[in-house]
Amino acid sequence: MRSTGIVKKINDREIVVAVYKESACSHCSKCDEKSKIVNEYIIYNKDNRLINIGDKLVFEIDSKLALTTSFLFYIFPLILMILSYFLGMKFFLSDKIAIFFSFIGLIFSFIFLYFYDKIVGRKRVYSDINIVSIEKRGDVC
Repeated sequence: MRSTGIVKKINDREIVVAVYKESACSHCSKCDEKSKIVNEYIIYNKDNRLINIGDKLVFEIDSKLALTTSFLFYIFPLILMILSYFLGMKFFLSDKIAIFFSFIGLIFSFIFLYFYDKIVGRKRVYSDINIVSIEKRGDVC
């Protein structure tokens, strides 16, 4: 999955990139530049390429990383919530307790995802996001 953004800040080998929208309306000239920017990513400059603030970067996120992350953050909490509901129903035979268990499962999944992001997520982002091309600030399209 390729994305494009502008370099906003550089800290040693970490680059803060403001990422453009990837929708159909992102390429028209009706909007100003600020409305086209959606999010900021931190990209690791592992090749030690010459990058300056204001340069336009094209970077690629590994498809496996994108799918795994999507599953973990969208599907895993839902699965854990449903499983904990059925565990509550099996052991306590009460809807109120089963609903309470489902919320406990949801909270547990969020705690797990928080620590997963802090420990594993940052390392994977450093290794699975690659800079494809750099368009210098003064270059003309």
